[in-house]
Amino acid sequence: MATQTPSSSTSEVSKKRKRRPTSSTSELGKKRKGDDSSSPRWKYEVFLSFYGKDTRKSFTDHLYVDLKRKGILVFRDDETLQRGEYISKALLKAIRESQYAIVIFSANYAFSKWCLMELAEIVEWEEKKRLTVLPIFYHVDPCDVRNQSGSFAEAFTAHEKDPKIDKKDTDMWKNALRKAGSIAGWHIHDRYESTIIQEISGRLSRELNSKFSRHDYDKLVAIDSHVDKMMELLDMESDDVRFVGIHGMGGVGKTTLAEIIYDRVSSDCRFEGSSFISCVRKNSATAPDLSSLQKELLSTIMQEEIHVYNHHQGIGMIMKRLQNKRVFIVLDNVDSDEQLTALAGDRKWFGPGSRVIITSRDSHLLRTHEVKHTYKVKPLETTKALQLFSLSAFKKTHPIEDYKDLSMDFVNYAQGLPLALKVLGSFLYERNRCMEK
Repeated sequence: MATQTPSSSTSEVSKKRKRRPTSSTSELGKKRKGDDSSSPRWKYEVFLSFYGKDTRKSFTDHLYVDLKRKGILVFRDDETLQRGEYISKALLKAIRESQYAIVIFSANYAFSKWCLMELAEIVEWEEKKRLTVLPIFYHVDPCDVRNQSGSFAEAFTAHEKDPKIDKKDTDMWKNALRKAGSIAGWHIHDRYESTIIQEISGRLSRELNSKFSRHDYDKLVAIDSHVDKMMELLDMESDDVRFVGIHGMGGVGKTTLAEIIYDRVSSDCRFEGSSFISCVRKNSATAPDLSSLQKELLSTIMQEEIHVYNHHQGIGMIMKRLQNKRVFIVLDNVDSDEQLTALAGDRKWFGPGSRVIITSRDSHLLRTHEVKHTYKVKPLETTKALQLFSLSAFKKTHPIEDYKDLSMDFVNYAQGLPLALKVLGSFLYERNRCMEK
């Protein structure tokens, strides 16, 4: 079965690491010329460490596919990577540019010097609070990992007989195993592997959504499924230029969903620029307003002040400046074809791999603009609606006993619209505060 082993307080998944790692100072992680440690962006969200012959074409591959399906950026080393006495610079760089490292301990993991060197580097970065380690004990006992017993003892017996391996290396590897083996993880024994994989990818997806959100993630109800479906539609691995529409009635949560996706995806270093244009409907009543939005779009992506004198000129400038750039754009609350024509008239305006999210109440408008990938945000069902209302009104996921009936009246009145539920809940919360005074 899969159980949570005792956790280390320094390695909980909930810790937020906003900075990209800088160079290590250990023997394995010493500074190398050309290392880029100044960028604030991570290149990968997850680094997979595993012993290929044990799990590459089974558990590891299934986990990799599920993580990718959820839109998570994963580094998995190529079978063709040349093995040597030391970890390649490319592999070290991938570890340093990852937010999480999933280490899959299997029976023969410790027999690989490559895996042990990799693990030592991972643990060093974990100790510096620059990545989070998630161990998976794949049909091995966590105690064997921590104490180097069982197959792990056999592996070190072999390493200690190898004249090419120094004692300081084996000591470092043992220390890394002790530390990684003490971190909370999944012990896979007799549960379905698919269930474990869903738990792991679900936890990572939720945590990543939380890290990159400008929202109080704990107060967002039923958001995970929306984010997962949007990431599937965005298909970040594809090099096509893709427009994705989010539609639904006012107050249903379209903008919130777009903001969460933007906060997460815009940090992807594959994009050369990003822009979130808010309230397009409200801010484009006149032609000068449209040119102002075009200026905002270009200036934020190009990171320089760009002047747009009229919206016709703006169209040409967007086409010229962005046609070879991989960009991520959100156009929020669009309600006319004129707005779309001015800001994202055609896929040819943007470079390969670009993504444009358009939120609108009008699904017909999206179809007219040939937005093939669309997602409808529906009102919350009653249970989730009550939970959201309670979070705003009582700061907990359920109503206070004396307010159950009144809460249900509010929930029924709001008809599942998150905005209305938050407003009504906040009203009740403030009223109760005033009464207490």
